[in-house]
Amino acid sequence: MNDASVRRTIAADVPALQRLWAELIDHHAEGDSYFTPSAGAVGLHGARLHEELGREDRLILLAEEKSEPVGFVIAEIRPGPDLFLVGPYGFVRDLGVTQSARGLGIGHRLYEAALEWFAEHGVRRAELDVTEANEVARRFWSGYGYRRLYTRMIVDLTDFEP
Repeated sequence: MNDASVRRTIAADVPALQRLWAELIDHHAEGDSYFTPSAGAVGLHGARLHEELGREDRLILLAEEKSEPVGFVIAEIRPGPDLFLVGPYGFVRDLGVTQSARGLGIGHRLYEAALEWFAEHGVRRAELDVTEANEVARRFWSGYGYRRLYTRMIVDLTDFEP
């Protein structure tokens, strides 16, 4: 494992988080055009991050190696659906590590910090979304015991004629 540090983010970190998020989204878009970001996506994401900083139900962490941002995780606590007996749960909204720092254990450190935060808040279950095209991520999450709960399916109706 490397010497990367993991810490909570502050407002001054938002530009670095935007760059890391943009790399993550570009990676997803390579696997499926569904994830092609809109022209203003990075700015919108930054504005949302500013709104979320300091919320008690959000955890935004930044990993740095030699003072360079190399990864991040955004986790949140969500209320459970009122139709099922699952209660509040942790949701890993985003986890990304720069291409140059992958394979160094940074993703594991970020996720395990999120797990700690979930446990501190009494959360007993965690969920996340992972794209079908991202086989590496599916293996990563399966290694932590995640399993498929359902499959979201999409169809492009551009050429549909009733």
